[in-house]
Amino acid sequence: MKPKTSILLSLFLSVTLIITFAGFASADITIDFATGFADSQGGTISYAGGVTPLIGEHIVIGLVRGIDTPSNAGPAHAVGGSLGGWAGLDFTTGNFISFSGNLYTFGSGGALTITGTVPDAGINTDTLLLNASPISASFQVNTRELTVVLGNDTKDPDLLDYFGLPADTQFQIALGTIHTEDILAYNGDPYVSGGSFTSDDALSTDIPNAAVPEPATMLLLGSGLLGMGVYARRRFSKK
Repeated sequence: MKPKTSILLSLFLSVTLIITFAGFASADITIDFATGFADSQGGTISYAGGVTPLIGEHIVIGLVRGIDTPSNAGPAHAVGGSLGGWAGLDFTTGNFISFSGNLYTFGSGGALTITGTVPDAGINTDTLLLNASPISASFQVNTRELTVVLGNDTKDPDLLDYFGLPADTQFQIALGTIHTEDILAYNGDPYVSGGSFTSDDALSTDIPNAAVPEPATMLLLGSGLLGMGVYARRRFSKK
């Protein structure tokens, strides 16, 4: 094998190993809040018209689960239950932006919180489990489907410890969805002209948050690539 070809092959294998290692170190760790096995639904999503924000109140959360977390990943874990009822999700978006084709769009602002208990994690009194801000959202009124974009969020340290994560673990923007049952009250026609509305009973809720890769992982990747580049330059300059 020619020297240059050998060097290029070595570089390729080294970079592949570095990227693979970085991929393992920054696995898609997610903490997911959802309706799950809650034995009831509830909550409202409302828009008062004009430039006001979209507001969600008392939306039921029945489970929290870890996906690819260091500890307790996989099966769903109860939120709430006999020690405080099901957890509740509340949110306020930024102000109304537009209405088109049955789709209401709301800008970035406000916050989303989930408060409740997680007995499996030793959280037996009502606790702020998640606080995300700012958030934006769109609501498809004809299908009654809400899509929410979460900002960076913080989570209860005991909950993170349960999933084997440090208390300072950062989470990145993630999409969430909430499906509601009926449009109960409105002014104007929310299906045509963008009137105000109130929608009740969130039947299905899913709020996932993915952990941001650790800075050390990205530093490792960058340093490895830089080192390989310097090595290659020196070897080629000697030829």
